[in-house]
Order: sequence, then C-alpha cells, then structure tokens
Amino acid sequence: MATVETVAARDGTPLLTRAWPVAGDPWGTILVVHGLGEHSGRHDATGGRFAAAGLVATSFDHRGFGASGGRRAYVERWDDYLDDIEDRLAAGRVAGLPAAIYGHSLGGLLVADYLLSGRPLPQVAVLSAPALDGGSALLRALAKVLDRTWPTFEYANPWNSSKTAREPQPPVVADPDPLGVSRTTGRLGHLLFRAMDRVNQRLTERDGFPIPTLVVHGGDDTLVPTASTASWSASRRPSAARTRRSATSRTTTPSTGPGS
Repeated sequence: MATVETVAARDGTPLLTRAWPVAGDPWGTILVVHGLGEHSGRHDATGGRFAAAGLVATSFDHRGFGASGGRRAYVERWDDYLDDIEDRLAAGRVAGLPAAIYGHSLGGLLVADYLLSGRPLPQVAVLSAPALDGGSALLRALAKVLDRTWPTFEYANPWNSSKTAREPQPPVVADPDPLGVSRTTGRLGHLLFRAMDRVNQRLTERDGFPIPTLVVHGGDDTLVPTASTASWSASRRPSAARTRRSATSRTTTPSTGPGS
C-alpha cells in the first residue's frame, strides 16, 4: 500500500505525492510521471511492481490533476511541470543509489522535455507511449488562438477509460474515476503541442537523449499512435531503445505474465 502525503511546490501549489514501500534493501529509485487527465493513483500497480523489484518508487499528481491543487488541466507555465519533476526526482533520490524516471503518455512527453532541458538527470529513463506527436492542424491552430484569447477555455479530452488501460485494470480507481479530468484547457493544449515540436527538434539536433532511454509502446494504442515513436530504434537513436507490444493498448507497464 502506497503512502500519500501533500507537499508544497516551489510556488506553494499543494502536490499530492505517493510512495511505495520497498521490502529489503533497495538497489535504485524511480519516479513515476502520470499522463493527461489521470493521477498517480492510476499507477498504483506500476509503483507496486517497481517496489517489489527493489526500487524506491515515488510519484505525484501534476498540478491541476488528481488531488493536487491548481485549476483543473491548466498551467501558467510549462516549466512549472518541469520544476515539479525536478523537485520530486530530487526528493526521491537515495544517496549512493542510481535513479530512474518513468513517464506515461503526457508524462512521457514531460519526461522527454525534462531530459533535454539541461536539468539534473537520473541515470536512465523509460517512456511509455510518450505523446511526442499528435493533434490535427485545426486543433493546433485552435489551441494557439485560445491560449491568446481564452486560455482557461475547456474542451473534452479525446479518450475514456476503455482507451486508457486494458490489462491489468488500475486497481485503486473507480470507473468513472472521480479524480480524473476529462477536459483540457486552451493554454495546456497549446503548451503541449509546443512541447512536442520542441522535443522532436532537440532530438534531431542532438541525435537522441543524453541518458539511456527505453521507449515502450502498445501496438493497439489509439490515442498515441505507434507511428509517433516509430523512429526509436537503436540504429537511428543511439541513446534509446524501443519496444512495440502488439497486443497491448494503454497499460501503464508491460505485463510480464503469460501472453504478454
């Protein structure tokens, strides 16, 4: 069972944090970064698996999501997200142990942007179905206009619970999830699309990430198509390896059991 605590971000925004107890002596640490519309509780099974494997696993709800403070699905500055990741990554470190970071969907985009931002790095990273591309030209143009004229305008997210997970089902949330956020604001949408473009430009300029990075993507993912990470192969990105799991959609961690 994870322990839950609320801490203050740099600007005072309350952030719900989650930590999974590890049995025995840990050999490393890992920070789990959740995706759009969800919260750290949806990754309880993920964190539990990491802890069972000997990792000190922690997570937190992004500002504007889950049980953290802030306007729902809204952020003034994209760097506020990166600041929070930097601080939670530092808080979860254990002296003498290697650190890892794991980001899912929007969390994968945030982690990718963080790794390329010049901030303190962990030793390794895992990106699960990272949202590195997407959005029609019309949606991108609309988000840009809304960011300038009505940044708090809300529009529906293009997903539901049947699209976000197949197996295993997140065990600590109801359906519908009372802590889920089903809408996105004009400001967040525009900043998200800008981050996608920035990450891809930096990856091209720098020929990959500065640390070893594993990209995991479900072959049946209808929200973040596998084509968006198709270029991730050892031959094209020396710092990254990519695995495509053809029978999975939006599970937060690849299953290790039969039929995975």
